[in-house]
Parts: sequence; structure tokens; C-alpha cells
Amino acid sequence: KAFAAGLQFEDGIEMARRLQATARKLGLDFGVKFSNTLEVYNHRQFFPKDQIMYLSGTPLHVITLRLVEKWRQACGPDCPISFSAGVDKHNFVNCVALGFTPITTSADLLKVGGYGRLHEYLKNLETEMKQLGVTNIQNFITKREGIGEIVKRTVADERYTFEKNKAAPKRIDSKLRLYDCISCDKCIPVCPNDANFF
Repeated sequence: KAFAAGLQFEDGIEMARRLQATARKLGLDFGVKFSNTLEVYNHRQFFPKDQIMYLSGTPLHVITLRLVEKWRQACGPDCPISFSAGVDKHNFVNCVALGFTPITTSADLLKVGGYGRLHEYLKNLETEMKQLGVTNIQNFITKREGIGEIVKRTVADERYTFEKNKAAPKRIDSKLRLYDCISCDKCIPVCPNDANFF
């Protein structure tokens, strides 16, 4: 239902082209964001009252990269892209190499360690930049492979498979108000939807 009712891909491409042209005339920039969440049908009893759920994190990463690949084939490489889909220390470098900005890491920061996890993102980026002999992001983007190769490698990566992602989230042994989540408030400082919950 969400796909049928929402903006269709080709219509989105046409709208983006019009907005890009208008932005250029006004001396402004236009960009797009991929992708906060994906509406999915809830076929489990984890949240029995909710028929529709919102997919995020690791499983959304591959889907969103494929969507970006399709978008760039249609729109070209010049449209700035903000990326928010399962970014973590393992795939952050690829996101930088694809020129995404900003890159949002909400799902990973909600895991144990929170903001303390971020230094590994930069260590991994530094390591790859040194391997390529570059000292700035633009040269890094130029020297790394393009989206086709990154998508191919990501799709083949075992950590994105159903087997690695099929486990239901851990629950605590009590019923809670609101959405019956753990209500730990970890999402408040990092989640883009914190206003809805707080």
C-alpha cells in the first residue's frame, strides 16, 4: 500500500530534475536523502498490535544502496545525497567513497557503546585513505571504485544476509507503556524521530 500510495520512482526523478533546475537558477543546491526507514508488513508477533513496522539498520543498507545506484543512473552523479540506512564502522568508508553527505549513523549509535563507537569509523577511513595515498575526501572519492562495484560487494557480503539478520530483537520480561519498547531513552539523543517518542 505504501508503495502504491507514495511518490513513484519516475515521478520522483522528474520532480528532482525540476527542483535541480530551479535551484541552479536561484544559486542554490538541491539534494535528496536515502533513506530513513522502509515501511514493511509485520508478520511476527513481536509487536502483535502493529501490522505495519518500519525497517531500519543493517537490512535496510543493501536495499538503500541499490536504490541510490538506480537513482544515480537516472539522475547522474551531481545530485547530492544524504544517506541514512544501516551505516556502521564496516560500511562507513564506502558511504564516504560514494560522496554521501551527511552520513547518519543512528541505528549503530543505539547499540552498546553509543558515541564511543564513532572513533572506529574514522580509523577505518584513515586506514583506507593512507592505502590509497590520499589526504582529502575528494581524492579519496576519485580513487575508490564507483557505486556499481560497491553495491556488488555489499550485496555479496554475508553480514547482510537473511541468516545473519533474522533474529527477533531481545525483549525484557515486562510490559511497558508507549510502544512496549525497552524505553531506555538511548534513542533520544540520536534518533531522528525522538520528538515522536519523547
